[in-house]
Amino acid sequence: MKNKRLITIFSLLSLVVTLLTQTSKTIRSPSFEESQVLDSYTPQDLINLQLSFGKKRWKRVCRTYTRHLAGKRKRLRREKIPKIIHQIWLGDKIPEDIQKCQATWKELHPDWDYHLWTKEEVSFLYLQNQRTYDSAQSTKEKSTLLRYEILHQFGGVFVENTTCCFKSIDILNEHCHFYASLTDQIKTPKLSDQIIAATPRHPIIQNCLQTHRDRPCNLTESYFRTCKKHPAQANIALPVGYWDTTAL
Repeated sequence: MKNKRLITIFSLLSLVVTLLTQTSKTIRSPSFEESQVLDSYTPQDLINLQLSFGKKRWKRVCRTYTRHLAGKRKRLRREKIPKIIHQIWLGDKIPEDIQKCQATWKELHPDWDYHLWTKEEVSFLYLQNQRTYDSAQSTKEKSTLLRYEILHQFGGVFVENTTCCFKSIDILNEHCHFYASLTDQIKTPKLSDQIIAATPRHPIIQNCLQTHRDRPCNLTESYFRTCKKHPAQANIALPVGYWDTTAL
């Protein structure tokens, strides 16, 4: 038991040293483990995270990220995921701060298609879960369902209105079949639905729609359930610090 603890502490110290010695001139892409570490973590958080990396689900997301995306710099001629950004606004006038966030995605992706889905446009969509959508009590519930309906039909990247863009995501769409960001949860991997990208009719999105008929969709469970059946696909759970530490 004592030896295992010493090994864990040594691994943690090695990770911290690696992070501290990185400079802006470093061209090496950060590892999955490094990108999952946040500045706000306490020493105990770091220890708990290091211990968690040995668990089955953490091993899966780390292995998939390392295999399909880590260190990728080469641009591909064709993308796997369509280069279209989807956002949803079901209210009336869009606040100015939301408009500014939306503009950042257009500015950094000038050759992409951009589509803002309004209440009027949604009325023309075929929805697999139309009854669930009609019975939703809030625009937040409707928006949550719509992001999966839209991605299933058209593919592309869904982005929450309050999320701003700071760098191009072209390389992600070229190398991945699906991607979404992890949260800062340490015990077990949990996917956020703030940014979700997928090919049309992707099995993870389809699974989300199927489960949403009976209960609220759980993106994390759909991800792990589906990845087992499609191990060859580049279905990436991006580490929480990916957007800050990886130069795209």
